[in-house]
Amino acid sequence: METQEQVTKKKASRPITIGAWPKLLTIDLAAEYIGLAPRTLRNRLGRRAKEPFPVKPRRQGRGKIVFLRDDLDEYAANLPIEGYE
Repeated sequence: METQEQVTKKKASRPITIGAWPKLLTIDLAAEYIGLAPRTLRNRLGRRAKEPFPVKPRRQGRGKIVFLRDDLDEYAANLPIEGYE
């Protein structure tokens, strides 16, 4: 039987291919997808955020916040690449 630490390490280091990502991403998955910390993404979604996140989330069910993967792909494609400006 695996310990909790082994399960956590296995879960954190799982490789995810593009086809394996769902179309709707929760805040945690969206943050992992674009390379931000989940807390940073949550902070940037707040009403009083100094630097609001440019991709508007959708609400699903009883207020569950989700992002469309295509919207995040478009956002990532338009980011400037550091060192090539």
